[in-house]
Amino acid sequence: IIKYYYSRGLVEEKLGLYEQAFNQFVHAQENPGYRNITPAITWESIKLYTSLAEKIKPISVACSHPIHSPVFLVGFPRSGTTLLDTVLRSHCSVEVVEEKNQLVFTENMAIREFGKKIEDFADLESAQLDRLRHEYWKRLNSNVRGPGKIIIDKLPLNIVKIPLIKVLFPNAKVILAIRHPCDSVLSCFQQIFQPNPAMANFTSLAGAINFYSKVMTAWNKYCESFPVDYHTIKYEDLIEDFDGSMAKIINFLDIEWSESIKDYRSTALKRGTINTPSATQVSQPLYKTSIGKWENYQRHFEEHLPLLNPWIKQWGYS
Repeated sequence: IIKYYYSRGLVEEKLGLYEQAFNQFVHAQENPGYRNITPAITWESIKLYTSLAEKIKPISVACSHPIHSPVFLVGFPRSGTTLLDTVLRSHCSVEVVEEKNQLVFTENMAIREFGKKIEDFADLESAQLDRLRHEYWKRLNSNVRGPGKIIIDKLPLNIVKIPLIKVLFPNAKVILAIRHPCDSVLSCFQQIFQPNPAMANFTSLAGAINFYSKVMTAWNKYCESFPVDYHTIKYEDLIEDFDGSMAKIINFLDIEWSESIKDYRSTALKRGTINTPSATQVSQPLYKTSIGKWENYQRHFEEHLPLLNPWIKQWGYS
């Protein structure tokens, strides 16, 4: 029945029946799988990592020797990370590990084996950090096929765990995927995700907007607390100026331009299973129909704009 409402919502949206479509998406989110799942766990995690961020600065200063690190691709869900992932993995020098939980494993290991709370990860000893890195790499490398490439660890909501990334890999590069906040939250609300505490934030438009604000507030606090070596890529820029946007990322990654990245559709088709809701979209030519889609549902956004406007301004969409 959930899939029925979801499919009907998509059809009505295509027909321009936006009020009816919105109501179908509301029904599609009435998933009994969320009955005993609360999004509060993710809010608490953000709170703890924000506390950690405030204690972290000495670590980045104290790290004298370079530590081998992957690149982290993060952002709010539905911000174009799957498209970017597919384009980047089309480059012969890049391998992307998509949506695996090696960072979650590392976090849990620090808590269980070393008895550390998240907000106290700054106190991890050198030997403990080495062990955590070893376990992280063991899990990451089990998903890597091409040795010697730049490895990109892509999991959008790792944006919340930036302080853990900083503790483990002080010099890590981060690619931050951004999309118009309204389009991003609308798209999250319009998906059927596997129920878990993070996805429980998307069972209503208001919930998605509230979560967006929490995540981006945390990002700002992280950047105020310690230096993050990051490059921002906007979904809309990637669609409007593919070559220009990708040239900046290629430069950030310090690799040579390759025309192969333009053949990302072939890469998508060869990949087989893609573990995100964008699976069918990334094998299509670039299209602009997802840009500004939220304006069709503007009535439902009006009461939430006070919360969204600061982010619309920060990311340059106002």
